[in-house]
Amino acid sequence: MFLPRGIPEDVDDETYQRIARSFYVVRMVRYALLAGFLVLFAVGFELKGWPHAATAVIGIAALAVLVLMARTHQRYVSGRPSSSASPTD
Repeated sequence: MFLPRGIPEDVDDETYQRIARSFYVVRMVRYALLAGFLVLFAVGFELKGWPHAATAVIGIAALAVLVLMARTHQRYVSGRPSSSASPTD
């Protein structure tokens, strides 16, 4: 049976905010840990004297994770539109 990845549409605003907040926290912690490990790998590569290309690739990956963090924050802040808003059509 396929379960949806997102938040159900039929929940009230308070429940929606709670679920969205927990998704946000989990994603941000996961991204922060990944970025931290990538930085540690980059430092380790430099200390070991490995080619600078390997450090650059790890650095680009860490930058990509930071971009994902920024996009996740933007999506969380924009949030769910209020159900009390009237249509403009």
